[in-house]
Amino acid sequence: MKKSFFLIIFVLFVAVIVTSCINNTQEEIQQMIPQDKMNHAIDMMFRQSFIVDGERHIRAASDGSVTNPRSTIFNPIFTELIFVHSQEEAVDMPDNVVIAWPCCFSIGVLKMLNEAVNRTENDIIFWRRQSRDILNLEDFGLVYPLTITDIVDNWEQVRRVWFTLTQHEQQLIFENAHFFGIDYRRATGESHLCCFDPSSVVIP
Repeated sequence: MKKSFFLIIFVLFVAVIVTSCINNTQEEIQQMIPQDKMNHAIDMMFRQSFIVDGERHIRAASDGSVTNPRSTIFNPIFTELIFVHSQEEAVDMPDNVVIAWPCCFSIGVLKMLNEAVNRTENDIIFWRRQSRDILNLEDFGLVYPLTITDIVDNWEQVRRVWFTLTQHEQQLIFENAHFFGIDYRRATGESHLCCFDPSSVVIP
């Protein structure tokens, strides 16, 4: 009886140690791709590309499950997230890299983000039902208007701008960007992946 009791205690002890080691390993893997960078790709509605078993997959960045250790399809091979300007640049990358780039919905985010930046004090009071200061992009090391290049190359500064917006503004940006992206795709004939030359994009 005593032997059985001690055996059960020992098994439970080993299980706790193993679980702790696995969790620590997963957290270390997850930190290799900064969550803030992944969140930026999601908020800017980027597309992302990665290779699994030799096959390349392309999907919305909002499906970040391949980099989430708690996901059933998590793959620890992915240790780096790289932003590029277009799908054409998303080539010749190592298998451990997740590549993300702006799509037509990102143009909608940019349009709405620039409108938010450009609001006067009266516009803010009317718009967002919450309080924030007038934005000056120069305070963030940026210039108006924000461009595709900014959300890719200067993503950390743009991230700081994003966090100055109210939750109401962020929600409206998401809602309007979706419809703008659909209209842009129809007007330009872009595919559902919204591939384009970023230098040719004019933000209305």
